[in-house]
Amino acid sequence: AVWGEAHVDDVEYLRVTMRGLRLKLEDDPAAPVMFRNEPGIGYRLVA
Repeated sequence: AVWGEAHVDDVEYLRVTMRGLRLKLEDDPAAPVMFRNEPGIGYRLVA
């Protein structure tokens, strides 16, 4: 796990991190183009 064993079950860390990336890098964070969520798979970086 990226954040260590203490955070294995806490999915909010990933959501907060992705939200921060979208806010900083996306033109419109409400309609993301670069960082896409693939349900059941994870996040995808679209270049």
